[in-house]
Parts: sequence; structure tokens; C-alpha cells
Amino acid sequence: MSFSDEDVSEERIKRRVNDWRTKYPLASAIFDKIPTMDLGEVVGTMYLVDGVKRLVKMRALRLSVEQGKEPLDLLDDKLSDQKVEEKINGLKNRYPTAAGILERIHHMDLKEATMAMFALDSMESLLKAKAALTLSS
Repeated sequence: MSFSDEDVSEERIKRRVNDWRTKYPLASAIFDKIPTMDLGEVVGTMYLVDGVKRLVKMRALRLSVEQGKEPLDLLDDKLSDQKVEEKINGLKNRYPTAAGILERIHHMDLKEATMAMFALDSMESLLKAKAALTLSS
């Protein structure tokens, strides 16, 4: 992925952070930190976002299957729920800033899960832009 100078400007990152923190307030604590993160924080948060994206996608897939819109066979519900819960607890302990999002995953409806995926994609994009900006300075 390449970024233009416009994509990686501090001003653009701050503007996009403000947009997303109002659209998805559950993640505002993370969005708020992006403009001031150092490279280590950016990389750690990218790891967090990747894990949360997988959990939200699993939730959205489960809801889609329950509504009969996707003909996929899932693992045993208890096994899947247990694995998801273990992953959520591990991430909450490592990233307390994301606890609000992580605790909400099991209660999301399909619309909320889809919005969360958009927010996480945007967060990932902002983190990449911040990393590129940090590396270029």
C-alpha cells in the first residue's frame, strides 16, 4: 500500500480521527490516541485492530448464519463462543483502552457488527498512515 503526502499528513489524520470518533464513539479512546502515538504504539494497536476485526467478523458471520442468509456450517457454538471469549479476555487484559469494544462484541447486532468492521478498517488505515508519517520523519 502506498500513501501520498496528503494521505499521511498530521492534519488529515486528525480530521479523520474526529470524523470516526463521532461515528463510532465506542472506539473514540483509541482513535483519540492515534495522532500522538509513536511507532511502537502504532504497531501494537495494529495488532489489536487485527484481532478485534477477526472477532467482529466472526460475530457478523454468526448473525448472518442465524438469519439464514449464509449457508456456512460453523463449529460447535460452545466451542466457538469459548474461543471468542478467551480471545476477548486476553485482548482486554493487554489493551484496556479497547475493553468497551471487546465487551460489546457478543451483544452486537448485524448492523453494529458491520459498522464496527468499517470503523476498524478506517482505524487500520489511519494507523498505517501514522506509521508511514512516523517512518518518514
